[in-house]
Amino acid sequence: MRKNRVLPMVAFLVMISFGQGCKKKAQPLVTLSPLPTFESAVATPAQSPSVAAPSPVPGMAVVVGEIIDVQTQQAPLEGTLYLGSIVSLDNGKPVVRLDRETAPSAVPTQGGRFSFQEIEPGRYGLVLYTPEISFLIDDPESGKSLTFTVKPDQILDLGKIEVSMP
Repeated sequence: MRKNRVLPMVAFLVMISFGQGCKKKAQPLVTLSPLPTFESAVATPAQSPSVAAPSPVPGMAVVVGEIIDVQTQQAPLEGTLYLGSIVSLDNGKPVVRLDRETAPSAVPTQGGRFSFQEIEPGRYGLVLYTPEISFLIDDPESGKSLTFTVKPDQILDLGKIEVSMP
């Protein structure tokens, strides 16, 4: 028999580490570990957006892409995507901070397309949250955690992201 975890319906803070991938396994819901230092994990964004993106609000940005489960070739079931902001701990180590009450979120379409609108400039990590598990998405090219910098007035296309669900 499996125990159900009950999460309170109040805002909470999730710190998720990133580093060498979670292609085959997912990170625990709450983890606090150092992050490697590297620039954008998306080396070459797609030339044309994979999702029709509206023009960004002046000073803000739009982030689009497509996420699919490798096995089903559809969007992860019951999944919500969040943009967790990258912050530094007191020791200078970066982590992804996610407050589900305030973080930008997007629910992928059945085909996996997603769009975040009115995103403040900054550094972010893409987090997939399901009722069962939550983890920082890996960059399909490098295998490292998918982090990126959002600039004002930008439409950033993360392209097609494939994940292996546990």
